[in-house]
Amino acid sequence: MLISQLFDSISIVGLNIVLSKNVSTIRRLVWFSLILFSTGFLCYQITDRIKYYMKYDTVTKIQVIEHDSLSFPLVTICNENRIASSKAVKKNLHGIFYKLWSPIKNYVDDTSVFNYTEEELTFIKNVKEDWNVIYKELSFNMQDIVGECQLSFKCLYKGQNCSSYFKYVATNMGWCIQFDATNLPKVSNVGVDDGLNMRLAVHQDEYLAPNSPGAGYRILVHEKDEIPLMIEQSLSIGPGQIYSMEATKKSISALPSPYGTCQDDITYKRRYCLLHCLSQFVVKSCKCRQIYMTTNASVCSPIGILCAERAVDKFMETELHKDCACKSECKTVQYEVFTTHARASTFYAQAIAEYHKISERELFDNYCTVVIFFSKLTTMDSKEHPAYNVLALFCDIGGAFGLMLGATILTIFELSDAFMKTIILWVRQRKHKVKPLRITEMLKLESTKS
Repeated sequence: MLISQLFDSISIVGLNIVLSKNVSTIRRLVWFSLILFSTGFLCYQITDRIKYYMKYDTVTKIQVIEHDSLSFPLVTICNENRIASSKAVKKNLHGIFYKLWSPIKNYVDDTSVFNYTEEELTFIKNVKEDWNVIYKELSFNMQDIVGECQLSFKCLYKGQNCSSYFKYVATNMGWCIQFDATNLPKVSNVGVDDGLNMRLAVHQDEYLAPNSPGAGYRILVHEKDEIPLMIEQSLSIGPGQIYSMEATKKSISALPSPYGTCQDDITYKRRYCLLHCLSQFVVKSCKCRQIYMTTNASVCSPIGILCAERAVDKFMETELHKDCACKSECKTVQYEVFTTHARASTFYAQAIAEYHKISERELFDNYCTVVIFFSKLTTMDSKEHPAYNVLALFCDIGGAFGLMLGATILTIFELSDAFMKTIILWVRQRKHKVKPLRITEMLKLESTKS
């Protein structure tokens, strides 16, 4: 028969016994049952492996990479108070900002005292005012914040002043300063003697528009080109303390589709995407923007800020941010910071107070010292890999073929090849009306010709 002759040339264990007419029927039935069972189990195994592959599971491999040197990260520093009281007085804006950010506003029964006068309303509703410039002029400048700053990087002499490496940045805590070491040599040693040492002035007497009930600063250590989310991610430090911040670099790499949903684009940043989406929502709701937002709309006046803050709360609470379709980036760099602190010793306080010609009380109330350094010149590298790739899939399928039928994946091609040759020879036979040959003889004849 055509089928028996076809399968007679296929290398599957026991198949030649099933198709042979010279073997007893019982023996042929036994081998047929074994082959049928093996084929069924083989199909189950192949289906199971394909389903597992289609899950696109991943495994995360973590390794510690040692470096001879590391680039120093960016450091963003924000005072808890965004408006200096004395500067607001000079511009006749003290009353406006006190009513906007008064710490007792939510605790008094009669809030009418915080209503704006007609003169104040006329001024803050003036759309011609450049509120972005006003807010920046009223904030603390770099000289107000950094009482002393020293660097101890390689190629720099110990104690080099670092004030020229600061710049102003707009954040969700107002105008802040940022230390940028991009143009500085890399750090080649660890410890407090090879880092950024700053003495920060708090200026509690200037508090008018605080971001929180506390006094001090918020500090965020982050990678370049990252938006500093100061309210959400920064660390708080207070006056009268000496802080040590040990930074450790961490690199995270995820897999894109089909294994995950991250955006495989080195220029893409999820925070920028979310911020742009939030900015559009705030501008649509309030016709103005906060100073850190990305749109070209004008910056909100004090009254507009209230509207913008409510819009931001609504955007987050109602989960409107989920409609922005902002995927995570596939590659990110983070800095984990471990902070310790201690109260300044009396000996240290007396020496510093005498040097700056201030009282010890003033030093403890309005100054804090921060040292930021690397604790290790290493990167904690976390990478995702496919838990089950195509090669593993084919290996499992090939193993199942060999275990259940004594065959390999090539048996499939052997079967296809024999079947195609049989069809071709059969068509030729019908066309030329030649005497039918046995299939095996036709295959031998075909191979001889080739």
